[in-house]
Amino acid sequence: MNSESYTFDNLMVATDGSEQSKKAFNQALEVFSSGNLFKVIHIVHVSNKEKTYLPKHFTLENIEQEYKTELLSRLTSNRYNLIFQEKNAKYQHSRDQILDICSQTKGDFLFIGYTGRKGPKNDPTVLSQTVRGVAFNQMIPLVIVKELFVRKNQASGGFTYLVGIDGSKKSLRCLHIAASLANSPNDKLIACFAPSPDRIKQIDEMNQLVQNEMANINFQNWQYVSLKPNYDSGEAIINYVNLNEEVDVQFVIIGNNGHRAESEKKAFFGRSAEQILSKVIANPIIIT
Repeated sequence: MNSESYTFDNLMVATDGSEQSKKAFNQALEVFSSGNLFKVIHIVHVSNKEKTYLPKHFTLENIEQEYKTELLSRLTSNRYNLIFQEKNAKYQHSRDQILDICSQTKGDFLFIGYTGRKGPKNDPTVLSQTVRGVAFNQMIPLVIVKELFVRKNQASGGFTYLVGIDGSKKSLRCLHIAASLANSPNDKLIACFAPSPDRIKQIDEMNQLVQNEMANINFQNWQYVSLKPNYDSGEAIINYVNLNEEVDVQFVIIGNNGHRAESEKKAFFGRSAEQILSKVIANPIIIT
């Protein structure tokens, strides 16, 4: 791959100036800096002048200057772009304007913080209105940053991406996206099937499906894991990631819906996806 060839074009990062959005920015930079994955990183902020009660460090000018200074010290000017806008009255919420900016910019991924200016909720499993609104309406892969992970700080020297596999076309797309993101020699991919009791007979079939996909992708460092049958597949994946001391997963990649939605030809944000998004300790990546 030459210096002008990239896997993706545009990595989008939404910021409101909060500490969590800065964490999302730094996580995006960690991904952006790994090889030639993305051509340009775009920092998106929508300000609202009606919110005169906000502290000075949350003003558009302060946030813009802070990110501009940080980017100047890390990247050449052709590798980043600042998109700072005042809220347009045609949008009900700032998040709607951000999603529209991502669409107009032809963004490939959007990174956001798990919480915003108000900070963590008393119950961290309760989604903020912004995260819920973006997750339910996004049109591009969404990375929700809970923790900042850096490859050099991991015991393996790389990231582990767990992909929820259920046989749907979307879950196979998740595999391909994970293989693209796992572009460092020490990165690893786990294809995880969490069968319900009525799908036990598909365990070997799913393994073969994954093997075929990995052969087509030509990705080597991966493993297939079939979890104990559970009618709640979301809970099974959460427990595997959160409670299993033998694995250290940094990113969980799932479709916004899966096998049932595909079979019923419906489009909705699945219960398992919402459950994993809110409870898993790794950074969720939601694929539409």
